[in-house]
Amino acid sequence: MFRGIVAAYLAGFAIIVVKSKKPLGASVRRAVRHAAKRIIGLEVVEEDPNSVSLQDFLDPKEFHIDKGLRRMQALTRAMQDDALRAFREEIEDIEGTFSERDDEVDRLYWMINKQYHAILRDPSYAQKMGLNASQALNYLMTARLIERTADHAQRIAENVAALRTDEIATKIESKIEKHARKAVQLFADSLATFHKQDAEAANKIIEEAKAFRNSQDSLTRESLSLAGESILHVALALESIGRTAAYAAAVAETAINHRVAMTA
Repeated sequence: MFRGIVAAYLAGFAIIVVKSKKPLGASVRRAVRHAAKRIIGLEVVEEDPNSVSLQDFLDPKEFHIDKGLRRMQALTRAMQDDALRAFREEIEDIEGTFSERDDEVDRLYWMINKQYHAILRDPSYAQKMGLNASQALNYLMTARLIERTADHAQRIAENVAALRTDEIATKIESKIEKHARKAVQLFADSLATFHKQDAEAANKIIEEAKAFRNSQDSLTRESLSLAGESILHVALALESIGRTAAYAAAVAETAINHRVAMTA
């Protein structure tokens, strides 16, 4: 039910009605209210035993795609900073620290996705937003990469926290932290190239990401000397760090495409 409501929202429906011949159960109503809570602008406007109506009150023109992307970027960087903090101190409630911001990143991604499809459907809307379909697609692709990177920030924190009590694992923890900080910086730099439409800097980041992958492979081999559960948490942390750097390269590639699209 939740996924169906998200799909209807992305398709551009201003009013979404969930109805049944039989009275709606409590689980369905919870899913509907969960969707209203998770999706920007969506509110429950009518309700009876057999139906619930949702309406989208957000005017997309009042919230430009670029503004949404920058907000996603800020939230994700804050999550990454907390993940890096996990190397130095204990984070008492990792789930609580990350979940609310991760939910907001998802909400912003869905909104950008909706705006992209609106641009495809309505040339007048595209004109108001000042973007054509190719330009809007680059925003959507970048938003998707930010959303994925936010998920990996939490995974890094969770796996680093699991290593804190293992004396063997802490021997390479500083090397993992160094890699994590490099990956986070690469991702931030890649987003800067997107906003600035800097193809030269974007190409440099792509090459740096390749070199990063080689050093990451070396650290992965070193971690194979660990025993027990530690090797699993190290592997998972390194996987998320590597993904962050790989997404930085993907954003940089999109930045190059975006520069071309903006001059077309």
